[in-house]
Amino acid sequence: MVISTKEELFELLGKIEPFEGKRVKTTMWGHKVDYVFADDLSYEMGFEYFSQFLNPDLESEANLTLYIDGGQVSVDEELCLNYHGIKHEGREILLTPFCCGSIGENVGTVVIVPGDELTLTALFRSISANLTRRMRGIVLHSSGVVYKDKCFLFLGESGSGKSTVVKLSGSLTTLSDEAILITESENGFRCWGSPYGAEHPGTNLNVELAGCLFLVQDKETYLEKLDGQEVVLRIAQQIWSDLSVIRFDPNNLSLCMKIASTVPCYNMHFELNDSFWLAIDKEFFGGALDECRSRRA
Repeated sequence: MVISTKEELFELLGKIEPFEGKRVKTTMWGHKVDYVFADDLSYEMGFEYFSQFLNPDLESEANLTLYIDGGQVSVDEELCLNYHGIKHEGREILLTPFCCGSIGENVGTVVIVPGDELTLTALFRSISANLTRRMRGIVLHSSGVVYKDKCFLFLGESGSGKSTVVKLSGSLTTLSDEAILITESENGFRCWGSPYGAEHPGTNLNVELAGCLFLVQDKETYLEKLDGQEVVLRIAQQIWSDLSVIRFDPNNLSLCMKIASTVPCYNMHFELNDSFWLAIDKEFFGGALDECRSRRA
């Protein structure tokens, strides 16, 4: 079934009701989210996807329960662009080219192609947008690695080296190698791990943000300090969303401006080894490491 108009969409969503199914209980970004699957294969894939974010308290009540039913549904891309993020009858519409649904305060219903990995990835990514708005945060296209109890964000487009940095960081804790939620706190900003990884399953922790490092693969390793409005734009460009319009949400831009003005930001030129941690240690913690240097633009 191809959904190409909002009338067709609302008619389909109006037919979906909560049902009994196999449940995956998770905790992520300060919320307890239960996923109830109608088919076994999707359940198994969902269980594996959230392996590091499972809720061990099987008796706990979820903040949000999502009922995920099966159906051969595709959504016209133009409809996704025009109606993503809207509400209908008090519920937020969830739209991707591969699945559709609606989410209320405590309950959501979704139609997906059963057992399709691409569909599930699109679904979980869309749900992350709903949780992000609940947390009043932003998700940045970045990897996050914990060093000396602080999180360092490594930002860049696909192929810039986010997953490479994680691999070169050895035993250091990785929050994600693809997407990190950023929220404000009393003392600055917190970084929240996510399961939306390229090669890493993610870690269910939140850690204070120490710095933002924009990746530049190079033949030498050094940090280049960034200042000014350019930093706001570069952070905004890394907001994790398929739809560019979401990047210009007033709350998102406000957070980008606050991060740029309060969190140290750098271009991180790096070789394909772990010497960048020497540069980070020297710049942020005063380590006497002559092997690396810091430059100001």
